[in-house]
Amino acid sequence: MRLDKANANALLRSGVDSSDHILFSILGHSREVHEMVMKGVKHDRVINNISDFLELRKSLGINGPVIETVMYVMPENKNEEVEFLKYWRNVVDHVRRVGAISQQFAKYKNGDNSVPLRKKTCKNLWERMTIYWNGM
Repeated sequence: MRLDKANANALLRSGVDSSDHILFSILGHSREVHEMVMKGVKHDRVINNISDFLELRKSLGINGPVIETVMYVMPENKNEEVEFLKYWRNVVDHVRRVGAISQQFAKYKNGDNSVPLRKKTCKNLWERMTIYWNGM
């Protein structure tokens, strides 16, 4: 949501290259499903921002960052998986789907606030930076 043209321009001029990686979680191919799963997200804005980012990257002649879209399959979006992969395969550098969400997340989403503790440390804390759709 926050990757508008100004932010895209600043990011692309910051020295990123093909060793950098930006992943966009898009949780539905259709506007209806994506906005239902991601409350407060404007699907068309996300798609336009990614498109603008890719166009700017191309016009600047920058060989990176690698752009990836991912769909985490859940009951609400499982019927859109094929269309999601088909569409994004022709747009970004890499597209993938992540199999059904864990039972723990599904239970948490349905109101059970007691999510079991992880048995392993999450490596993403040291390897990745996450910016949520709202800029936080």
